[in-house]
Amino acid sequence: MEEKDAYQIRTLMNDGIIEIVVTGKVTTHNICELQKETNSIRATKGEMILLDVRGLTDKSLDCFYPVRRPEIAIGKTAVVDYPEYECAKSCWESIAKTTPMKIKWFSNIKDAKEWLKIQD
Repeated sequence: MEEKDAYQIRTLMNDGIIEIVVTGKVTTHNICELQKETNSIRATKGEMILLDVRGLTDKSLDCFYPVRRPEIAIGKTAVVDYPEYECAKSCWESIAKTTPMKIKWFSNIKDAKEWLKIQD
């Protein structure tokens, strides 16, 4: 049985950046729903996203396997997590290698915001 409420998201706009804070638990069963919600936010509010995953209780990289080829892969996304989870950096950044989307992992929210503001 899928746990729809296993994660929660909160969004806010801050200086032209869409901040999406994810808390709870992301699993292989609900990651696609989270991706759809993120895509919907991106489509309505803009393409510069700061995705804060520090509030996730489960840090299993296996749950992110379904997003290796995102349905909508555009824009710029900075993923923010705690330094002890830097092992996830290559996983996040490999998601975008074959798409026009840019993803970069950060342990510092200020650095993430600065990267998002750089015009490529």
